[in-house]
Amino acid sequence: MIVLIITRIVISLSVTMLTCTNPFSIAITILLTALITSRLYAALHSSWLSFLLFLIYVGGILVIFSYFLAITPNQQKFNNYSIFIPFISMLLFIIILILTMDS
Repeated sequence: MIVLIITRIVISLSVTMLTCTNPFSIAITILLTALITSRLYAALHSSWLSFLLFLIYVGGILVIFSYFLAITPNQQKFNNYSIFIPFISMLLFIIILILTMDS
């Protein structure tokens, strides 16, 4: 049961990461996803695999952050209506959690 909840949290964070426009929020979302996923692997498989997975995610964060720093001054500001997508993602997560707890 706990594995399913952790898996749903990781999926919810992954969907939320797709809607982020700020490099800082993307880095925080990737870091949370990496921590939760590596904790899941440490509980199920081995701690060595989870440590390697966490290091790969941290390397990805560094690459994404340096890429966004390079292109940030060239971006234009658009109207952003995707602020509700993370809330919809969390609402979908809660609905799925409630439906699976009843069965």
